[in-house]
Amino acid sequence: MSDQANPVGRVISVDGAKLQGILCNGKDGKGGNGATMPDGARVQIGAVLKVATPRSRVFGVVSNLVVADPAAAVGDSHQRLFEVEFLGEMPDGEGGNVDPGFQRGVAIYPVLDDDIFLATPDELGRIYARPAASNVRIGTVHPDNELPAYLSTDDLLGKHFAILGSTGSGKSCSAALILRAILAEHRNGHVVLLDPHNEYSHAFGDTADVIHTDQLQLPYWLLNFEEIIEVIIGRGRPNTETEAAILKTAIINAKHKFMGDSGNGSDITVDTPVPYNLSDLLAAISNEMGRLNKPENS
Repeated sequence: MSDQANPVGRVISVDGAKLQGILCNGKDGKGGNGATMPDGARVQIGAVLKVATPRSRVFGVVSNLVVADPAAAVGDSHQRLFEVEFLGEMPDGEGGNVDPGFQRGVAIYPVLDDDIFLATPDELGRIYARPAASNVRIGTVHPDNELPAYLSTDDLLGKHFAILGSTGSGKSCSAALILRAILAEHRNGHVVLLDPHNEYSHAFGDTADVIHTDQLQLPYWLLNFEEIIEVIIGRGRPNTETEAAILKTAIINAKHKFMGDSGNGSDITVDTPVPYNLSDLLAAISNEMGRLNKPENS
């Protein structure tokens, strides 16, 4: 480790997701919010550490600091422990040189008694480098205010995600910041934000159309069949299934009539979002009522 000669600790335990280490003695023997290490470096929650393996460098984030025995002598390194959750690794390239590319996951794990070092600013820049895919910048990486933080837009919006925190920690501000950053990079993007507590009406200015319940208009033909049954027939009434069958046929006929020649194909179903006139729906139901080939209870 020519780029950083002084280790901050050594490995005493390794499992699939994290390792545990013992901190080296600090210059002043006091931990405070973190442990003071050689060259003034500090191991604290959120710090990125690294361990060399035969073919890579493994990186992780400090998630826990603990004094195993508070009654032990101050500065006893065997009592000052920390945990590191793995982030990923940088594999070695040809000739033993470290490949600058960072990849998630760990293929080769550290072993017991390996030295642990703080990641260098250059390595942090590689770990938190701007993604090659579509992305937005949302701020800086804590606790380094010089290191930009990015979100991969496709990964973020293509999966379920949540912003968690206690009351007053800034969840609403974080949600507004992320949405504003995405819309700033994608001018033609559209976001539907459900805001039951009216927290975001002033957060987006002229870029948002604020809709209240007293002005919301939803076309009836956008309702799916289950929803239109609730509106027209209801639930818990006798003969509901028979009436639903008649309604289904009537809706499909009304949609075909509205589409005219372009709706003659068989691709229109009861849930296809195609407009239709209520007058045509009533006419189709009346035609069904006038026929004799229907169940007695319809």
